[in-house]
Amino acid sequence: MPLPLILGAAAAVAGAAGVGSAIHGGVKMKKANDTMKQTQEAHTANVRRFEIRNERCTAAMDRLGKLELEILQSFQKTFLSASRISRSSALSSTVTSRFQHTVQRI
Repeated sequence: MPLPLILGAAAAVAGAAGVGSAIHGGVKMKKANDTMKQTQEAHTANVRRFEIRNERCTAAMDRLGKLELEILQSFQKTFLSASRISRSSALSSTVTSRFQHTVQRI
């Protein structure tokens, strides 16, 4: 007679442990899901921040490139006018031709 009671009690303990494990597993799944959502939100915010900074950086680099071209063109005009003034100077023509070659490569 005590055997069925022992088996019944063991089954009740096993059932309670199973329910407890199920509850614990559910809590862990909810925590994992919450962590995943927070991580996804942080990732989305970081990607957006990167895109904004990338756009600003690209615009700044474009402005810098235009400024560099303007400077090179002003130097070219200066050197060309200087070479026209002193055509007899071999150094001036050498510098001018090297400069024009450099500007053409750019």
